[in-house]
Amino acid sequence: VRFALTFWLNKKPLPSKETMLFDEATEFEKKKHLGLEKRHFHMMGPEQGAYYDDLADTAGLPRLPHVLTKLHNESSKRFLDDL
Repeated sequence: VRFALTFWLNKKPLPSKETMLFDEATEFEKKKHLGLEKRHFHMMGPEQGAYYDDLADTAGLPRLPHVLTKLHNESSKRFLDDL
């Protein structure tokens, strides 16, 4: 929410279209190299913390405490273990 509000309230301009497309292509290649299919592009897994950091850095916001990422990862693990 903080990320979106930063741009919606014009506190900072969005990155250029070219920058966003380059970032997307780079991320896609990284996931492809890890063996993920295109349909799994949205899955972050243990990289969730790096994603949160990237959002904060892009918007010029303070990063979330890493304990939140650890809690998210533990919650996801327990969910999958309990299926």
